[in-house]
Amino acid sequence: MKTNNQAKNAFAALTALAFITGNSAQATLLVYEGFDTATTTGVASGPTLNGFRLQGKTGGMGFATGSSWNAFENGTGRYITVYAQGAAPGTNFATSPVTPLTYNGTCANLPTSGGYFGPNGTNTSDHMIISRPLHPAVTATFKNGTTTWFSFVYVRSGNPNPAGAKLAIGKGPLLEDRGSSSTGEAIGGGGGLGSSERNARKIYPQFWDGAPLTPGSISGGSNYDVQGVVTGASGGVHYLTAPYYDQGQILQVNGFNGDQTMLQDLNNGVPHIIVGKIEWQPNGTPDVISVVQFLSNDSTLTEAAFDARIAAQPLLSSANWPATILSYPGSGSPFMATVYKPDLDQSLFDTVSIAGGKMFGDEIRIGTTFMDVVGQPFNLTIARNSPNLDFAWNSRNLMNYNLKSSTDLVTPVASWPVVQANIAAAPPINALSIAQPADPRRFYLVEESVVPETAVLSENFDGVVTGWDSGYDPSDFLPHDTTWELGSPSNVGPSAAFSGANCYGTNISDNYGTSSLIYLRTPSIDLTTKCSATLSFKEFKKIENSTGDQDFGAIRILRASDDALLATVVGNRNSSGALVGGVEGNSVDWESFSKRLPVIAFSTPIKIEFLMSTDSFDETTDPAYAGGGFAGWYIDDVVLTAK
Repeated sequence: MKTNNQAKNAFAALTALAFITGNSAQATLLVYEGFDTATTTGVASGPTLNGFRLQGKTGGMGFATGSSWNAFENGTGRYITVYAQGAAPGTNFATSPVTPLTYNGTCANLPTSGGYFGPNGTNTSDHMIISRPLHPAVTATFKNGTTTWFSFVYVRSGNPNPAGAKLAIGKGPLLEDRGSSSTGEAIGGGGGLGSSERNARKIYPQFWDGAPLTPGSISGGSNYDVQGVVTGASGGVHYLTAPYYDQGQILQVNGFNGDQTMLQDLNNGVPHIIVGKIEWQPNGTPDVISVVQFLSNDSTLTEAAFDARIAAQPLLSSANWPATILSYPGSGSPFMATVYKPDLDQSLFDTVSIAGGKMFGDEIRIGTTFMDVVGQPFNLTIARNSPNLDFAWNSRNLMNYNLKSSTDLVTPVASWPVVQANIAAAPPINALSIAQPADPRRFYLVEESVVPETAVLSENFDGVVTGWDSGYDPSDFLPHDTTWELGSPSNVGPSAAFSGANCYGTNISDNYGTSSLIYLRTPSIDLTTKCSATLSFKEFKKIENSTGDQDFGAIRILRASDDALLATVVGNRNSSGALVGGVEGNSVDWESFSKRLPVIAFSTPIKIEFLMSTDSFDETTDPAYAGGGFAGWYIDDVVLTAK
């Protein structure tokens, strides 16, 4: 609880202000680095692009006494530079010809200070590592049973081989110019490691536990594994990362894949705010690392949103990693590999690092709560404006506020009467005026809560169903022996619809056929005034699940005006960009599906497409398929919520 002295003095004995943020935990910002150019030393000779060389930079908070940043950048005659905030935007090497980045050291929804660091020059193969020892008072907080949060800002500055940035807290710095190994144990997360085609494709948790390499060396593409399995030259373990393949499916290397990707808006230098949480556990019990990405134009940067994104994409937390995963080596056949989880000795940790390629970085924070590392505390003031009291506080989009009051501080906050409820956000500052109370002393607080998503589409397929469309892709030739049908399932598939009498199914009462590519599409949906949306529905599936077959379902986002493909929500693509898998397997009963839509869904009116693909093999003719084929894919109770 925090008392605003300005308000207290203004009211003298009449009123005082009590203010809570909704989190009663003791909060401590342990480490902060805003890259203030005023505290930068070791300026290199030669051109500096109006900045300062990072090597030798001092200042910041939470670092070992007398320490400075150590930096490595591959290539001759180049070095990492600190740019002044707002004064000298970096170069976007993703464009041809190169152009200034729109990023200038500021984010719309994150307080920033100082400058930012990045490449100095026009080379498109820059990779970099920065590291600095932590103060012992910081590392002393890494205790079993506690939680450490971290965040940093990443801006992509190049297109080829982008090597997404990742932050690590560990024993010594990350090594190799893409941070693929460490001098010892380390934990953190951010962008993808991997061979060139896999770099920066997703955000996910990571940990390192293996043999060191020489700083700046490149061990080769065969050692860039991104599946949480043992890899490395000569059998050495270079690092372990999260399972990259959702449910053993092939990695998507082209296009968007949900909203946890560093491929957002390549040409405009959109800042990515990477937020991670480490839950320390005793040795013998795996620690838990969870990592989520927010964009600088996300209107909601909250712990609730952090949790919601992990719920929608469970592999963003190591707690949800499976025991084994289907591994795809650089060459050869896939195999089932063991997935490891971090079981680290954090008492040895002494260093923070960021490594990556073609990037600008900023705003490194380590703390004990989510709010520490996103730096957005309330600032509530009260002024007497007889006969009223005027309140003002900084507010954020997609938030609701309640003003509550009490005549004492003994009554539990949850029991304080509400003076005014459901106050809509009016960022950047909310203002409210109420009649001045007659009490000799009164306390006030403002509570902040996330505005819930509300339904923009809800269909249970009972009654009149309007606007839904089904049909055949041009590649689906006669006799069109599979189709999406609306009705009551029988003979195969589920015993009944999930709710009511009807659902949609692929051949509602028969197994699906061969050589089919069929679609079911929602009515046009306009989310252009929204910032987030979640698709939920019930599904039942009995679809052949084997490597290399073409029997699968996919969920895609189409532009409503011409049905052009915008994004794939569920479904994977091979190196040629073709769909190779998605919804497969056998349900015992109806299952729940829920996933956030990618940001491109808010750019134009859309349709959501349920696509079913089958190959030319007829399982009913093969004795190995005693069941005589597969029932297919059934969906019911489709709901799209948005805010």
